[in-house]
Amino acid sequence: MKEFENIKKYIEFINSLDLTFDKNPEEYGYKNPVILLMDATLSINRQYNKFVLPRIEYFKQSFPNINTLEKLNNLIKETGINDFENVWNYNHPKRVEILQNLAKFFLEYKTENSIKDDLESMKHWAKSVDINSGKILPIDGMGFATSQYIRKMLGVDSVKPDVHIKRSIIEGIGEKMSDKKTVMFIEIVAKEMGITPTALDHAIWKHYSLK
Repeated sequence: MKEFENIKKYIEFINSLDLTFDKNPEEYGYKNPVILLMDATLSINRQYNKFVLPRIEYFKQSFPNINTLEKLNNLIKETGINDFENVWNYNHPKRVEILQNLAKFFLEYKTENSIKDDLESMKHWAKSVDINSGKILPIDGMGFATSQYIRKMLGVDSVKPDVHIKRSIIEGIGEKMSDKKTVMFIEIVAKEMGITPTALDHAIWKHYSLK
């Protein structure tokens, strides 16, 4: 009964915000797997429009031919962890290690599943993974929320339980939820509202990120 009341109360709260649900973020249509992984790595606890986007554009203009995970892996090896700041205009060796480990993970996944294309293998992973089976991505420094963000960018209709989504739930029903419970709650709410979880997720994110 309480869950039903929470869903009803939250929907009333969402409706009061006068959100728009008809637009997906541009990053959900990435054709370059390198840019997709950079987006996810740079986005960890960083402001998207002011911090992430400028560095993605910097990399795209400086290295337009780095468009496969193998090329990215080689670039990191050639440049070195500590000097990679010149590649994406960001001095953070730990983030470079995360990016490198992501590339290695998906390269291994592609080989293990006999898939030729990087993006196709990544999409295969995104659709096959069970979010309740422990750690989604075995990458140190990358949590559930960022893993969900990668899945969303690869076309999975779901939710990234970031600070904006969690804030909306606290303001809407006065309850703090875990990452996985947040995902399940927003997915249920979206179904009740007759929209996709991705559309609801993005609308909430856009509303709070502009505050």
